[in-house]
Amino acid sequence: MMTTNGILTNVVSFDGTNGATPLGPLVQGVDGNFYGTASSGGVSNLGSIFLLTANGTLTNLLSFTGTNGDTPTSGMLLGGDGNFYGTTYAGGAYEQGTFFQMLPDGTLNTSTPSTAPMAPCPTTASSKATTATFTAPLSATAPAITSATSTK
Repeated sequence: MMTTNGILTNVVSFDGTNGATPLGPLVQGVDGNFYGTASSGGVSNLGSIFLLTANGTLTNLLSFTGTNGDTPTSGMLLGGDGNFYGTTYAGGAYEQGTFFQMLPDGTLNTSTPSTAPMAPCPTTASSKATTATFTAPLSATAPAITSATSTK
């Protein structure tokens, strides 16, 4: 956080249990909170998704376990549906990464690419997915995005 005098102050520090090495930008949710990913740390040290309030309270929403993904190296997109979308570098059924959808309550749905590693999400915090094609389910109750168009 920067004061009006230009003094930079630390809002929060990662300690490993709540994540470590955040590489992607934060994205602001429709609730006004900020959401982000850490590429390591968390319960399994495979990365995490966290929530940061405007007053600086950090909450670890979930830890990646390998099965649901491993090492998110970019931020997330806020979809027009109010859900968050992102990718992990590794993990999933083929250890080639996952595409995930996170609901605002922290529920995670994942999909694994069938053969090739996934490309990272855009790394601009203001990116917002505006169109998407839903073809295969991430879970029994949530659709997967197989293509998306992003704008700033």
